[in-house]
Amino acid sequence: MSPATEKFPIVNPQTNTNSFFSEGHLLLRQKLQAFMKQEILPHVEDWEQQRRFPLRSILKKLGQQELLGLRYPSQYGGQDQDIFSHIVFAEELGRIPSAGISMAIIIHNDMVAPLVADYGTATQCEELLSPALRGDLVFGHAVSEASAGSDVAAIQATAVRESDYYVLNGVKNFVTNGLDADVYCVLAAMPDRNPLTGMVLLFVPRSLPGIEISEEIGMMGHRTANVASVSFQDVRVPAACRIGNEGGGFLAQLNQFAQEHIISSCRATAMADEMLRLTVQHCRSRVTFGEPLIKNQWIQFKIAELRTDIELSRQCNYVAASIWQEQGDISLLSAMAKLQSSRLVRKVADECLQLFGKDAYLDDHIIGRFYRDSRLFSISTGSDEMMLTKIAKVSKIS
Repeated sequence: MSPATEKFPIVNPQTNTNSFFSEGHLLLRQKLQAFMKQEILPHVEDWEQQRRFPLRSILKKLGQQELLGLRYPSQYGGQDQDIFSHIVFAEELGRIPSAGISMAIIIHNDMVAPLVADYGTATQCEELLSPALRGDLVFGHAVSEASAGSDVAAIQATAVRESDYYVLNGVKNFVTNGLDADVYCVLAAMPDRNPLTGMVLLFVPRSLPGIEISEEIGMMGHRTANVASVSFQDVRVPAACRIGNEGGGFLAQLNQFAQEHIISSCRATAMADEMLRLTVQHCRSRVTFGEPLIKNQWIQFKIAELRTDIELSRQCNYVAASIWQEQGDISLLSAMAKLQSSRLVRKVADECLQLFGKDAYLDDHIIGRFYRDSRLFSISTGSDEMMLTKIAKVSKIS
């Protein structure tokens, strides 16, 4: 049994939570914090100014330290660890004061890589997953379109089978890692367009003829995510690049989304926790009317309320992750966790900006950046409205 799965109750350094984590998880968290301190945090301000960060280099360094693919099989370069190892990974990424960096890494490691691991053949895992976990190959996720965001079934990109190829046509918007990816994970409709039986997941090499990549898309937040639009015009994709069964792409993607909702929830909750930590520090040092802000009782109450909300969100994330680890049905709780954490991080960002005051309204202030970055959580990888729809459906409310 690996250290990450041996149950040895300890106190989590951030949360005082000890029922879900082992000593191995604590060591992993410390290793990740050391990595962030050395390789990422010193460069965040420059990368934000440039609206780019060296994704390939960071993935390579994560791979060299065996921090990518923690839960994937060792035969393909993973570490054979558990789901909570990826929870720790997501939480530490969520604390980075540049959410585009964490999103880009998560897209590679926890949105695209799982599709190969869960649905790919042994050959595909060797050719795609192994180099991805070393950081030698970068994944991009190409699902969203101009008229198909939350409504994945409405995608217009098409894949028509011709002998040993699929002819791929369409335009994908908001492709995270779009500028850096070596391989795009593309969801496309087949001729019958039945979502349950007529969609296909293709892993499309960037080098194929007919692919055109736009300039970077400028966004309000997540500015370092290297987001672009990618056009596919009569791209002949070898049938061997299909992941999973022909026609099973839609269900495979939905299953993966449910898992990613938990990862996203952990990232959002950790971001909220980091904002509150910084705000408490500010309130202790900021003196107004002769005393520190923190001495004001209503500020104490506000912080106490936010602290409670954060811990409730975190516990929801952990329970969802424990069900995932036991291979149970996560459809309901993952949606609840995603909804709760997405709303929470926006609320905390707003309250913390208010407590910081005018300085946080500056473009380069860390809380102002968190404020911009927080807004996407209620839109991306499952909007609040879609989470509510899912909760109502699974709960059989109607």
